[in-house]
Amino acid sequence: ATLGRADFVAAYLALLLPFVAALRLDRARTAPGRALMGLSLAMVTVLWLTRARAAWLSAAAGMALFVLFLAWPRLDRGRRRRLVAALGLLTAVAGAAGLAWVASADPGAVAARRTIWEAIWDLIRARPWLGYGPDSLELIFPTVYPPPLVTYQGRGLLVDRAHNWLLDVWVTTGLLGLLAWIALWLAGFRAGWQALRRAPELADRRLLAAALAAVLGNVAGTLASFDTIATATVTWLLLGLLVAAGAAPLWADRALHSAICNPQSDDRRSPPARARTIAVLRPLAILLVTLVAALIIDQTVVRPLQADNADWDAKQAARAGDWEAATTAAVGAVERWPVEFAYYLDAGWICILRVERGAGTPACLVQAEGLLIQARRLRPDDYRVHAALGELYTLWGSRLDPALFARAHAAYEAALTIAPNLAALHLAQGLVFVQEADWPAAVDAFRQTVALDDSDARALLYLGDAELARGQPAAAILAYEEALRRQPELNAAASGLARCYEALGQPEEAARWHSLAIEP
Repeated sequence: ATLGRADFVAAYLALLLPFVAALRLDRARTAPGRALMGLSLAMVTVLWLTRARAAWLSAAAGMALFVLFLAWPRLDRGRRRRLVAALGLLTAVAGAAGLAWVASADPGAVAARRTIWEAIWDLIRARPWLGYGPDSLELIFPTVYPPPLVTYQGRGLLVDRAHNWLLDVWVTTGLLGLLAWIALWLAGFRAGWQALRRAPELADRRLLAAALAAVLGNVAGTLASFDTIATATVTWLLLGLLVAAGAAPLWADRALHSAICNPQSDDRRSPPARARTIAVLRPLAILLVTLVAALIIDQTVVRPLQADNADWDAKQAARAGDWEAATTAAVGAVERWPVEFAYYLDAGWICILRVERGAGTPACLVQAEGLLIQARRLRPDDYRVHAALGELYTLWGSRLDPALFARAHAAYEAALTIAPNLAALHLAQGLVFVQEADWPAAVDAFRQTVALDDSDARALLYLGDAELARGQPAAAILAYEEALRRQPELNAAASGLARCYEALGQPEEAARWHSLAIEP
């Protein structure tokens, strides 16, 4: 599949399942019907193999609703109640069993999701009515980034979705936006339900039931996930079709439809001269509209795609170590679409890494600074651009001009103002203090790093080095031992312990740790 990830494919297949079922019912006991049965089995198999639990929820809800919508008109009130009660009980039992299985199968993912939701709820309480603006979670989540999330999901996790559409809409548009969103969905469902009840043909009712079930099933799935381009496009198209189907009775009078679409206007015919003028101007108007449309498509579709491809090429070239090609492609992405923050950030990092790997000149540092400053203009509240500037000035200061360490500190302070709970930022600032040989400040920064992420063996190693450098071998021993407990193959920590015991006047222990450090 070409949707990028297995769970994206699964969400798309879950949307299609009710339609395959509807078509299968229309073609039972035929060759196309048998083919559709095989297709549905293949789709369910792929769904299972993706291990995408949100898509399983979407598929189960969609198929259950499809059955309910088809059976509903045929049942009297008593049987409807019994059916709804049975489906509700089945859903509750299956949901409880599914949650228990998910929690036992992947407790880290469940804990991470719960941690993210708790942090987003803190954001909602701060601005409950109007939210923070569309697609803003990527910028505001670092301000409340919960340190335990590193343990559950690893370092460098970028949270730009709540994995719950209710929280997503609420945090970005506020309670008023959420209520408007819910009202929109209810109006679409009402229109589709009316169309389903009025449809005279069984085949039409099945397709309308499939559309309703697919839309609501996707809503259920996004309670634990988020829409992708594929699922969002299909969902909104189906919602539009349901509204159109609900309005279809307005056009039931074919005579009225014909009168509106094909009016008889013999008494309003244009004079011949006017008709000739229109005949001449129409091709010119069509040509003009075509040129304008082509220009709009080039500027809004083609150029962004070219920029995205260039950015991808730059990253691939950087991974391969072809820094010249990586820089050229990254700058090309910026030139093709100069309003995209991510292209400036990627290009700036490529220039930094080029110098770090010894493949660049000081001119690359100047180029990186210009790119990152432009990125900061575009998104001043994104901690990542400040962190990149901090890395740039640290490298620049260590290679050429130590006075630039002050700029590095300023950049990291700006990043920490936005994202105070990110351990990686404290670690990076501590390394600036190491470059300046300011050991007490380095110890404080590394201790803050360990307090936020005690699983980082590198931070513990740096803490031990800083403690030893400022003449505290006993404190350094504790840090080195903890680093080795986290990462037993970390030979630098064993070497640090050897130096500590030498400083404490214990040559035998120092020799033992030195031998452990040099063992292959």
